[in-house]
This record gives sequence, C-alpha cells and structure tokens, in this order.
Amino acid sequence: MRRINDPDIGVRWTQGNLYAQYDEIVLVLGKPNRESDGKTDAEWVIEEDGVIFRLYNYKNGRHYLGPRGLDLWEIRYWLIGGKTPEVVYAVKKLFPKHEVELVSVFRVLENRQIIEAIWRGG
Repeated sequence: MRRINDPDIGVRWTQGNLYAQYDEIVLVLGKPNRESDGKTDAEWVIEEDGVIFRLYNYKNGRHYLGPRGLDLWEIRYWLIGGKTPEVVYAVKKLFPKHEVELVSVFRVLENRQIIEAIWRGG
C-alpha cells in the first residue's frame, strides 16, 4: 500500500462504498491525505496492487453542512473513487471485515464492455 499526495490524480469516479468508522479507516490507511475541499471532510488517495483509489466522504460532514453535518467520528458511509470497478476489490482487500459494495452493476458492465472493446482494438 502506498499513499499518493497528488490531489489531482483524477480518480474521483465513484465506483463503490465502504461502511466503516473513521478511526477504523485511520488504523488501516493512516491519517487522511487531505482534510477538506469544502465538500469532503476526509480523503485518502492510495495505491494498492497497482490500483489507485480515493476514499472520501461527500457532502455529509461539517465542512459542507456546518453544524448540521456529521463529525468525522459519526461518518460511516465512505465513497470509493477510481477509474475502474477494480478499486472496490482493492478496498475490500484492505477492509475484509467491512461491508464494501459496487455502486452499480450497470456501471461495471459498461466499464467491462469498454475495456473489452479497447482490447479488441475497436
């Protein structure tokens, strides 16, 4: 596992979700790479087995909602961003006891069809 400190790495496409507490994530990934861009409160960018993913909350914390938002320790729902659905499996490998889910089977099928078309040269 390697932390990536480039905020513009371009892996923001939501591929899945992780259900975990903030402190559980910190135990595995360390402190967040970035703490707020106005819409997120915590964000990690990680490379695992050659796959780069971004783990973050979105518009549910105090930075976006003010006092109505959740504190970091209250957030249990985290988005998994990446270029392909494989990032979800990388996160599941790091968090085997937590619920990790793909966002959409249709997105997975669409990405798989695009990859297959590229491999065929079409």
